Amino acid sequence: MTNLIGKSLGRYHILEQLGEGGMAIVYKAYDTRLETDVAVKVIRTENLAPAILENALIRFEREAKSLAKLTHSNIVKVLDYGKFEDKPWLVMPYLPGGTMKQKLHGVPMDYQQAASLLIPIARALAFAHQQGMVHRDVKPSNVLITQSGDPMLTDFGIAKIIDSDATMDLTGTSATIGTPEYMAPEQATSKDVDHRADIYALGIVLFEMVTGRKPYQADTPMAVLFKHVTEPLPRPRDFAPGLPEAVERVLVKALAKRPEDRYQSMNDFAAALEKLARGDLSATVKVDRKQDLTQEATVVEKMPTMALTSQMPQRGDGSRSSGWKGFLAMGLGGFAVVAIGICLVVAAILIFQGNGSPSASEPTDFIPYVAPTSRPVDNPPTSRPAEVQPTTRPVQVIPTDAPTSTPIPSCPNAKYPTRLVADRDARVCTKSERLIVRKNHRLNAGEVLSLYPGTTIRILEGPVCADNFWWWKVEIYPGTTYGLQGYSYSKTWTTNQSYTGWAREGWDEIDAYFLCQ
Repeated sequence: MTNLIGKSLGRYHILEQLGEGGMAIVYKAYDTRLETDVAVKVIRTENLAPAILENALIRFEREAKSLAKLTHSNIVKVLDYGKFEDKPWLVMPYLPGGTMKQKLHGVPMDYQQAASLLIPIARALAFAHQQGMVHRDVKPSNVLITQSGDPMLTDFGIAKIIDSDATMDLTGTSATIGTPEYMAPEQATSKDVDHRADIYALGIVLFEMVTGRKPYQADTPMAVLFKHVTEPLPRPRDFAPGLPEAVERVLVKALAKRPEDRYQSMNDFAAALEKLARGDLSATVKVDRKQDLTQEATVVEKMPTMALTSQMPQRGDGSRSSGWKGFLAMGLGGFAVVAIGICLVVAAILIFQGNGSPSASEPTDFIPYVAPTSRPVDNPPTSRPAEVQPTTRPVQVIPTDAPTSTPIPSCPNAKYPTRLVADRDARVCTKSERLIVRKNHRLNAGEVLSLYPGTTIRILEGPVCADNFWWWKVEIYPGTTYGLQGYSYSKTWTTNQSYTGWAREGWDEIDAYFLCQ
């Protein structure tokens, strides 16, 4: 693909390349009219045949107009679009940062924190589905995390318009687009795909967050797709033994092989996530009672599926296995059809990736942070402390000069020395965003709550060196204004009792210290 650095696409002057994936290259550009930096995503077309390219360009213009109308506080806004030498491009606001993928370190995340992060994404997808759009490529690298901790869904560039006028003469082909690790079985077999494919993909993301790994792994894209179709879901608690069964039930429902056995709307899935985020472990999945199944389970009769062995009676000789139940046998003819369908899908994916060698890894991340244009008014969790809306934003306190540090327990890789003293009050002195108080002194521990700059807390004990940071056990006083990750910065509650947790003393790229005395 032609290097566009130094060229101008209309009023957008290309400055540098930000990233490259199988379907697009993203550049940082300067908008000469508005005099601001933007991100320009150029769709790769070099591997498309002329006939397919012509239809693709027609389809792109239709989809770009629809994307520009897709306005939601947790969806990246498309500002403009155009073509350059038969290469379509999209323009989005530019804000450098990371993605949810960069927050996943191969270790299980607290289920409440994971659910809280995914709730806004589920609501954003529900909004898109109501507009007749299916994302088709939901995955962690397509979820951006803003500086205030809000997740944003990006890369609707491959979405398919499913309204009545999206006919075959404009779509050209029903070839599947997506990332194998997150693709629903119906995508792999080239069957009709609707919004429930996004429910499955978001279920895979939740599985990865709470277990530290994807459910299906293999050496090639074809093998991964085949596992989605034929293999039962590995039991999440095999990878995260402390995971509540209620979380497993949500995963079983979201990851059912047949679309009709999943949540039937993204709003239903979001409601289940909201219960988990509140720590409500009561039944979150409607029970399907079929044949001799008397316990909670998702039942699939014509496709391979999965079920908790502790919840499903064994047929036949009455013996029970210790893992997930086996799946229903597939006829040889059906097996061949599925295999052929997967081969065609993989071929389509490899064409779009522009890479002749198969790879199970997802395309390189390339979408930058995009600032939301507005924030919704969220409903607060019902099981949190009673909500009292503050009349003013907490006062931001700028930290004073650091006092002379006192030698205490060693933390060799900590960037700055500790300077707090236990059994004294301290204040939140971060200048960038909220301070997360966690359930223990690890970065992957669940959130208790998040505190705003200027908040006064009590230092109870410490310090503890963990994950190359200094950690202190703290007490949050009654009447303290707080927020929660996954909700907007302006959404606050007030504690009606004291809470304890662990907080980092510092540091990040903006602040040397988060807590000051």
